[in-house]
Amino acid sequence: MRLEIPRMIQNPADVVGLTQNLVRIPSYVESSERGKMNERMVTEYVAQFLKEHTNLTVRRQHVQDGRYNLIAANTDSPKLMLIGHTDTVK
Repeated sequence: MRLEIPRMIQNPADVVGLTQNLVRIPSYVESSERGKMNERMVTEYVAQFLKEHTNLTVRRQHVQDGRYNLIAANTDSPKLMLIGHTDTVK
């Protein structure tokens, strides 16, 4: 079964808008001894986007302070797995 493409990303302008929104969200890793992480807000944004625009089941998994995995899954076949990073370096 093929997943439907969400309305929000059906054309190049929508992809640009989504990318701009993601870049505006601070998701940096501070280059200090403590290595402060700040991925919470971007993970929440992506989770909300997926909940609103796909039929995927979405959950956040806390890894450590400021770090999260985002797990989105379908119950159909074939299965789809996407892996990426939500942090940037400041």
